[in-house]
Amino acid sequence: AELQIGLASGEVMDVQGDCFGDAVNVASRLAGMSGASQIWADETSMSLLPAGHAVRSRSLGAVPVRGKADAQMDFDFAKVVEASKDNPVFYVQYAHARICSLKRKVAEAGIDATTPDLALLDSIDLELAKLAAQFPRIVESAAIAREPHRIAFYLYDLAAAFHAYWNAGNDDPERRIFLINSEGTTSARLFLASAIGQVIANGLSIMGVTAAQEM
Repeated sequence: AELQIGLASGEVMDVQGDCFGDAVNVASRLAGMSGASQIWADETSMSLLPAGHAVRSRSLGAVPVRGKADAQMDFDFAKVVEASKDNPVFYVQYAHARICSLKRKVAEAGIDATTPDLALLDSIDLELAKLAAQFPRIVESAAIAREPHRIAFYLYDLAAAFHAYWNAGNDDPERRIFLINSEGTTSARLFLASAIGQVIANGLSIMGVTAAQEM
C-alpha cells in the first residue's frame, strides 16, 4: 500500500491524546484527496518550510475542503429538493429508507434473521462495520470541539459507503445483501445493514431530523 498524506497547520485541541480542530479536519480531507505517494499541504504549512528548502511542490490553487468549520456556505435552493447524492439530506435519508425496505423484503420472504452468524461476514462487510463503529467517537469529538457539522459529514460518508456496498451487488450478485440461496449470509448482512440504519437514525435524531422509513 502507498501512503497518502495531508498536512495542515492551525490551532488544535488535545484531549487525552486525541487532537480536534479545523487543522485536523483539513489534514484528513487533504489526505483523502491526495493520490498514492502524494503529500498535499495547505498554504500555511508550506509557508512554514525553512528558506532554501529542497522540497519540490506545485500549487493546486484554491481547493474546497468539506468539513471546515469556517467555510463559506452557499445555500442552493435547487439542491434542497434534488433527489441525488448532491443533496446530502436526501442521500443520507435514502440510505436509511433502503435499509428499511430491505428489512421488509427479508421479512416477507420468511427468512429468520433474528440469530445471525456474524462469522459469515467477510472483509468487505467488516470495513463497513468499522466505519459504523466510529460513530460514538465522532459524536464525542463533535461535542468536545463544539463542531456539530462533524456528525453531518460523517453521516454523509457512512451513507456513501453503504450505497457503494449496496450497488456492488449490481455488478456481482454474490455481493448482494439479500441472497435467496443463502439465508445465513442474508441474515448476517441484514444485521450489519440494520446497524448502519440505527447509526444513521441516531445521528439524524441528534440533529433533530427524523429518519425516513421509505422514499
